[in-house]
Amino acid sequence: MRSFFSMVYHHLPENWKRRVRLHSKAYNDIKGGGGSTFKSRINRELKVFLKEEEQADKQLVELLKRDIKQCWLKYGASPEEYFLFGYRNLNDEGRRAFITDYEKDMTLKAKMGLDVFAKELRDKYNFYCLTAPFFHRRAFKMTESTPETEFITFAVEAGNIFIKPENQSRGRGAHKARVNNVEDAWKEYREIKEKGGEWMVEELIVQSEATRQWNPSSVNSVRIPTFLNKEGFFVGVPFFRTGRAGACVDNAGGGGIFADVDAKTGVLYTEGIDEEGHLYEKHPDSGMTFKGFQLPRWNELLATVEKVHKECMPHHLYVGWDFALTDKGWVLIEGNWGQFISQYADHIGFRDKFMHYMNAEFYKE
Repeated sequence: MRSFFSMVYHHLPENWKRRVRLHSKAYNDIKGGGGSTFKSRINRELKVFLKEEEQADKQLVELLKRDIKQCWLKYGASPEEYFLFGYRNLNDEGRRAFITDYEKDMTLKAKMGLDVFAKELRDKYNFYCLTAPFFHRRAFKMTESTPETEFITFAVEAGNIFIKPENQSRGRGAHKARVNNVEDAWKEYREIKEKGGEWMVEELIVQSEATRQWNPSSVNSVRIPTFLNKEGFFVGVPFFRTGRAGACVDNAGGGGIFADVDAKTGVLYTEGIDEEGHLYEKHPDSGMTFKGFQLPRWNELLATVEKVHKECMPHHLYVGWDFALTDKGWVLIEGNWGQFISQYADHIGFRDKFMHYMNAEFYKE
């Protein structure tokens, strides 16, 4: 039976829920995404984004801490977003222009429901089954009960495989493996079994040289956010992602770098940026220049993403699609309720457009 407090809390407006959580000892002790408490996240971002002389200014630090908390209460902005959106130098109107990850999730939860998200996006293998024609490679789901022979046969035939946890994001736990023989496959099988849980196992994507030249150790991809409702099909602000030398993933959350892409032309129009706010004119490892780079076969990608959204997920108002370029064309990696981190790079708020698309009627009822 629910307590009186929980029933009252359930009916509070979202900003008051955040206020209760912010002043709750339990909230400050509970570890969130990435395993950090809210307090520790504030302290970490202050160290990342402030100069040494600013960190030594106790009065400034306390003022910023209070402002970061207020921005969480008013906008749902995380400590990371506070700095990456540039809230420190913005007034209320400027801050409200940005769509925070929290507000994005709450809006999608209200419009779509978490069940749809969990079944069709978060469950990576089910997403694969729903959109398989756009993957252009084989995949299967490995569970505690998957026979050893099934994994070994698949891995040996594929040769190169990519393995990622079923319900993780930002590249956590993902890795690739070269399988030369049955012994290699058996060893990989035993390692995954020891970790437990469910895994998506797929043939490794062989990317084109056009994207490989940025960083050969990771499959460098494009996140392209699209919206589908009765008003039509719309593309948000895409961004190109590339990993760092030695990394197997390109996610910004995994240390990667990204730059915004002009949705009409496929040309990168910002410098590269990472999630610690560092700007890069050139990739620090490969030397490739971000701004002005033309992504090949862009019109083909636009046509493909519209097709997969309309044919496979017409009941989704929003999907953030990840695509990689191969010599045979664009292939789908996964779909999600992706963050609008394009706002980090161009500092242009996307909130009004997002809310407009969300408030339109569904494409198909």
